Amino acid sequence: MKISKERLELWRAAITPLDTAELRAKYAARDIPRAATARDIDTRYRFDLLYTAVMLGRLTWADVFGDGMNDAHRLTALRQIVPAIETAEVTA
Repeated sequence: MKISKERLELWRAAITPLDTAELRAKYAARDIPRAATARDIDTRYRFDLLYTAVMLGRLTWADVFGDGMNDAHRLTALRQIVPAIETAEVTA
Protein backbone atom coordinates (compact mmCIF):
# COMPACT_ATOMS: atom_id res chain seq x y z
CA MET A 1 0.00 0.00 0.00
CA LYS A 2 1.38 3.40 -0.97
CA ILE A 3 -0.18 5.36 1.92
CA SER A 4 1.86 5.80 5.10
CA LYS A 5 0.58 4.23 8.31
CA GLU A 6 0.27 7.69 9.87
CA ARG A 7 -1.84 9.00 6.99
CA LEU A 8 -3.99 5.86 7.01
CA GLU A 9 -4.76 6.41 10.69
CA LEU A 10 -5.51 10.08 10.00
CA TRP A 11 -7.99 9.02 7.31
CA ARG A 12 -9.46 6.37 9.62
CA ALA A 13 -10.08 8.94 12.37
CA ALA A 14 -11.69 11.35 9.90
CA ILE A 15 -13.83 8.86 7.97
CA THR A 16 -15.01 6.29 10.54
CA PRO A 17 -17.45 8.65 12.34
CA LEU A 18 -19.07 9.46 8.99
CA ASP A 19 -19.76 5.78 8.19
CA THR A 20 -23.23 5.36 9.71
CA ALA A 21 -25.89 2.69 9.36
CA GLU A 22 -28.36 5.27 8.00
CA LEU A 23 -25.95 6.43 5.29
CA ARG A 24 -25.09 2.85 4.37
CA ALA A 25 -28.80 2.07 3.98
CA LYS A 26 -29.22 5.01 1.59
CA TYR A 27 -26.32 3.84 -0.55
CA ALA A 28 -27.45 0.20 -0.45
CA ALA A 29 -30.89 1.33 -1.70
CA ARG A 30 -29.12 3.60 -4.21
CA ASP A 31 -31.08 6.53 -2.81
CA ILE A 32 -28.31 8.96 -3.80
CA PRO A 33 -27.78 11.47 -6.60
CA ARG A 34 -26.62 9.95 -9.90
CA ALA A 35 -26.92 6.42 -8.49
CA ALA A 36 -27.50 4.99 -11.95
CA THR A 37 -24.00 6.04 -13.00
CA ALA A 38 -22.30 4.24 -10.09
CA ARG A 39 -20.93 0.93 -11.39
CA ASP A 40 -19.60 -0.08 -7.96
CA ILE A 41 -21.62 1.28 -5.06
CA ASP A 42 -18.93 0.39 -2.51
CA THR A 43 -16.29 2.40 -4.35
CA ARG A 44 -18.71 5.31 -4.74
CA TYR A 45 -19.52 5.16 -1.02
CA ARG A 46 -15.88 5.07 0.02
CA PHE A 47 -14.86 8.01 -2.17
CA ASP A 48 -17.94 10.00 -1.11
CA LEU A 49 -16.91 9.51 2.52
CA LEU A 50 -13.39 10.70 1.72
CA TYR A 51 -14.75 13.77 -0.09
CA THR A 52 -17.14 14.49 2.81
CA ALA A 53 -14.27 14.30 5.30
CA VAL A 54 -12.44 16.98 3.30
CA MET A 55 -15.53 19.15 2.94
CA LEU A 56 -16.13 18.99 6.72
CA GLY A 57 -12.53 19.97 7.42
CA ARG A 58 -11.58 16.63 8.94
CA LEU A 59 -8.94 16.17 6.19
CA THR A 60 -7.20 18.51 3.78
CA TRP A 61 -6.66 17.96 0.08
CA ALA A 62 -2.96 17.59 0.90
CA ASP A 63 -3.92 14.65 3.16
CA VAL A 64 -5.77 13.06 0.24
CA PHE A 65 -3.28 13.69 -2.55
CA GLY A 66 -0.04 13.29 -0.59
CA ASP A 67 2.39 10.36 -0.62
CA GLY A 68 2.30 10.22 -4.44
CA MET A 69 -0.90 8.17 -4.44
CA ASN A 70 -3.22 7.64 -7.38
CA ASP A 71 -6.90 6.62 -7.18
CA ALA A 72 -6.02 2.92 -7.04
CA HIS A 73 -3.82 3.56 -4.00
CA ARG A 74 -6.53 5.67 -2.39
CA LEU A 75 -9.14 2.96 -2.99
CA THR A 76 -6.90 0.31 -1.43
CA ALA A 77 -6.52 2.52 1.65
CA LEU A 78 -10.26 3.20 1.79
CA ARG A 79 -10.98 -0.54 1.66
CA GLN A 80 -8.89 -0.89 4.83
CA ILE A 81 -11.09 1.71 6.55
CA VAL A 82 -14.61 1.25 5.14
CA PRO A 83 -16.05 -2.27 4.83
CA ALA A 84 -18.32 -3.18 1.93
CA ILE A 85 -21.89 -1.97 2.31
CA GLU A 86 -23.65 -5.32 2.25
CA THR A 87 -21.23 -7.12 4.57
CA ALA A 88 -20.60 -4.45 7.21
CA GLU A 89 -22.01 -4.08 10.65
CA VAL A 90 -21.83 -0.46 11.70
CA THR A 91 -22.51 0.49 15.28
CA ALA A 92 -22.77 4.26 14.79
